[in-house]
Amino acid sequence: MSTFRKMAKTKPIRMVTRPTNKVMKFCYDMSENQKFEVVITIIILLNMVQMAMEHDNAPESFNKAMSIANYIFTVIYTLEALLKIIGTRKFYFYKSWNIFDFVIVVFAWLGIAMDNIIPNSVIDPSILRSFRVFRVARILRIIQMAKGIRRLLYTLICSLPALINIGTLLLLIIYIYAVVGVAMFGYVRRQGILNDQVNFEQTPAAIILMTRLATSAGWNDVLDAIMVQPPDCDRYLYEAAGQSGDCGFKAFAIAYFSSFVLIAFLIMINMYIAVILDNFSEAQQADEIGIDEDDINLFYEKWKVFDPKATQFLNVSKLRDLVGQLAQPLGIPEVTEDDILQLDIPLYPSDRAHCIDVLQALISRTLGPNNNTDEFEMIKELMAESFRAAFPTLAAEVVETTTKQRLREIRAAIVLQKAFRRFKNYKRNEALDGANQNKGESSPHLPKV
Repeated sequence: MSTFRKMAKTKPIRMVTRPTNKVMKFCYDMSENQKFEVVITIIILLNMVQMAMEHDNAPESFNKAMSIANYIFTVIYTLEALLKIIGTRKFYFYKSWNIFDFVIVVFAWLGIAMDNIIPNSVIDPSILRSFRVFRVARILRIIQMAKGIRRLLYTLICSLPALINIGTLLLLIIYIYAVVGVAMFGYVRRQGILNDQVNFEQTPAAIILMTRLATSAGWNDVLDAIMVQPPDCDRYLYEAAGQSGDCGFKAFAIAYFSSFVLIAFLIMINMYIAVILDNFSEAQQADEIGIDEDDINLFYEKWKVFDPKATQFLNVSKLRDLVGQLAQPLGIPEVTEDDILQLDIPLYPSDRAHCIDVLQALISRTLGPNNNTDEFEMIKELMAESFRAAFPTLAAEVVETTTKQRLREIRAAIVLQKAFRRFKNYKRNEALDGANQNKGESSPHLPKV
């Protein structure tokens, strides 16, 4: 299921052609060089070390050295961005990581401008510090090179919808318990851990307190303070106002806090862990199957070679070359035309195949025949709806046939051709036999000597 989700989130990109201009060609070659990326990664790590060296009450000479180092790193990142923009032109902004780099560079220069050009302005100094914080985000670029970190990040992203639902339910529970707490413990005398911040006198304070207790941190101390009994309190303090005193309700307090810790911490909080572990196990299963996000990205990298304009369609005659260039597990060693036709890929007018259909067929082949169950087919039907939403061009097309149907037609045509040849040979032989027989009958018999 997770593999099909990745399919829906990834689309073909236009192939960046190598420029003909010498300067642009040099910039393109540099930006596409793997060694260049390694050097930039090392520079990012050095930048992180430099940022970690900054501390309070540092000498002026040290602060000046750190400032110069920041200028150097910012200039390097700026040159990197310019190099890629010149080499790849508008295609630079087609990648999300490039946009991220560009935004970080812009904010870095804004931070420098805030520090030096307008240091004595009316702008709050905390805003200046917020611009400097964006420099830390450069380390996130390493995520795209670390497969393990990307898997964890993908797990968290996939878990977000479920985590938001659980969080909403948890907030509702906290609010209900906070309102009940204000009604039952709002007049309890402040003693023990109860103070200006920790109390049930107002709903906002109670919500903050219950949010803290949702982590089971110090709930027993709050329970002990809430269960205050005479002589540490007065049961008749507010009797004239029609209220009970400032003593606690021991039995209710025990049930109140025990049930809250049971529901909010032991159940709700652990549900967060369960959701994350479930999505992480899905990611691990995808790795065990052998198909991960890198394989899907590699498929589209090869696809853009055959579809440089990113039309999302490819003629069926080119599929053999495409699949032949793919590595395992999606690739087929020594692929033949029959292997392509056996994939059962839907074909659209002019014998065109859509990228998502080709990828889905290759993944289904990799998963094997054991996955052709009713449950698997139901999942594919559900994902087909998201595919149509993610690929509008696919929804507007009509399937004419499939490669497997085309293979059946070819085999049927071969059988018909062989049968027709046998029939022609039979008729030819029959005609020759008839001609020979007529010739024998019409020839005169010679008398015996």
